[in-house]
Amino acid sequence: MPVTGGDQTECEASPLQTLTATATVPAGSTVVWYDAANGGNVLVTAPTLNAIGSITYYAQAVNANNCASLFRTPVTLTINAAPVAPVTGGDQTECEASPLQTLTATATVPAGSTLVWYDAANGGNVLVTAPTLNAVGSITYYAQAVNASNCSSLSRTPVTLTINPAPVVPVTGGDQTECEASPLQTLTATATVPSGQTVVWYDAATGGNVLVTAPTLNAVGSITYYAQAVNANNCSSLSRTPVTLTINAAPVVPVTGGDQTECEASPLQTLTATATVPVGSTVVWYDAATGGNVLVTAPTLNAVGSITYYAQAVNANNCSSLSRTPVTLTIKAAPVVPVTGGNQTECEASPLQTLTATATVPAGSTVVWYDAATGGNVLVTAPTLNAVGSITYYAQAVNENNCSSLSRTPVTLTINAAPVVPVTGGDQTECEASPLQTLTATATVPVGSSGSVV
Repeated sequence: MPVTGGDQTECEASPLQTLTATATVPAGSTVVWYDAANGGNVLVTAPTLNAIGSITYYAQAVNANNCASLFRTPVTLTINAAPVAPVTGGDQTECEASPLQTLTATATVPAGSTLVWYDAANGGNVLVTAPTLNAVGSITYYAQAVNASNCSSLSRTPVTLTINPAPVVPVTGGDQTECEASPLQTLTATATVPSGQTVVWYDAATGGNVLVTAPTLNAVGSITYYAQAVNANNCSSLSRTPVTLTINAAPVVPVTGGDQTECEASPLQTLTATATVPVGSTVVWYDAATGGNVLVTAPTLNAVGSITYYAQAVNANNCSSLSRTPVTLTIKAAPVVPVTGGNQTECEASPLQTLTATATVPAGSTVVWYDAATGGNVLVTAPTLNAVGSITYYAQAVNENNCSSLSRTPVTLTINAAPVVPVTGGDQTECEASPLQTLTATATVPVGSSGSVV
């Protein structure tokens, strides 16, 4: 009987292969193929298989005498079905995390099959470790199913793992700290990222809420915003950059000791402006309501005239009060002393005369009379003398600013007493004599007086 090339068993290929049964006989004989071990039908075509499954052909030798071998030799052809390709869990694309994550490719096969991973779509190497990615970048693994017949799926299913790099954190314009202004200013946090990236602002270092408005501050206080970079792959930077905005409160304006107005004194006085601020603040004096210069000496006035200084409070944050408090110092000029009509000295008259002191001052000033050179009492009546004796009055000028002259002008009134009348030696009466006599009148006056005959 024929000697066959042996049974043939193969796994399904693509395109589907064709198996052909073979058998050999000695020279002078031929092979006849049947579809049954006995009887059956002679094959009119080659004994082949080109479908999944199994078939057995039977080879019988026929010699030159047309005698057939006593037995037929079976040859079985088998094409085992390839398993279906694995179904993967899908490509995986993630953004870089910290610590760096590990992605693992997954795939499933029907029961009875196993999964084999390769590093190439065809050929390549079988993976001896899990198909993972734990570095920034991208890698594709290929899953092939192998069934119980040790047949592999006709194709491999690719699974791509990708870890996209996180962008670098934003570079901020820096924290901002300012003193309260008027009107109140608005601070805006800023941050920059490379081209192709955007900045997303949050209200917390992790988690928190995305800001739907600009990261600003327009109230006294402090707030921190957090800038995160987002790139074209929608990956966020691994950390957020904090930006703190601070508006420090301005101190309250100083409370001054009040404006000071005084009349010129002698020697000339010095006025000093004063102001108080709460504990922790200091007073800085300026020569203008805004701008101007800081005073390096005390805010004083020691000349006739008026000057206004401006007190501003500065607190521990070096913030200045929103306004300055004006303090005006004024030294009003004293009027010139009165010019008097001069001292008056008269002898006692009968009836007794009245002397009146006089003084003149420039227009706009008035004369006030006193009974003393300093201090003393203001005269409520005219400065007069109507008695024998002497009195001195003091005239002081008072101007429209109610300032008095720096000194008083004395005016002395004097009525000297008249002496008593002489005491005579008496009347003399005589008769004419010849030669004619001379009569002489006589009179005496007190010591210190002299007399004359009229």
